[in-house]
Amino acid sequence: MAASVDGCMPNVICRAMSQHDGDLLKWRNRKIENRQAQFVIQEHSRQNEPIHWDLMLELGGVLRTYRLDSPPADIVGRTCTATKIHDHPLRFLTYQGSVNKGLGSVRLVDSGTYQLIKDNMESFRLEFNGNILSGEFSLARTKDDAWEFEPYRNDSNSQD
Repeated sequence: MAASVDGCMPNVICRAMSQHDGDLLKWRNRKIENRQAQFVIQEHSRQNEPIHWDLMLELGGVLRTYRLDSPPADIVGRTCTATKIHDHPLRFLTYQGSVNKGLGSVRLVDSGTYQLIKDNMESFRLEFNGNILSGEFSLARTKDDAWEFEPYRNDSNSQD
């Protein structure tokens, strides 16, 4: 019998595949299709809470969403913390207005298209074509749902 890798038999789809691994497959398929998907960044305000920004990436019929600690104009020049949160429906690509039963609101601050350039299971290199986010950025997992989002830096010592 063939050896298993991470509990999965070779040439068999593992039913215990993590959400992250499933997203990688969707992103890889998107790359093969060579289709640029849409993204938005929404400024999200809520009573008695600091403002944050949601980066939403179109992926497999939903918007894969990361909560950012910095506005997009600041991200262009530095690393920001991104936290993976629940996926949103595609209608949020254009939605602005009341959320959370009227306790908060969102407004669009950037939008455009993106394309996966490279992935290595724990990080992605994405090319954005937006009003503010433009060029290549990396999104790298640091722990569980914690990620770093920053402009891509071509480090000649890296394996990228």
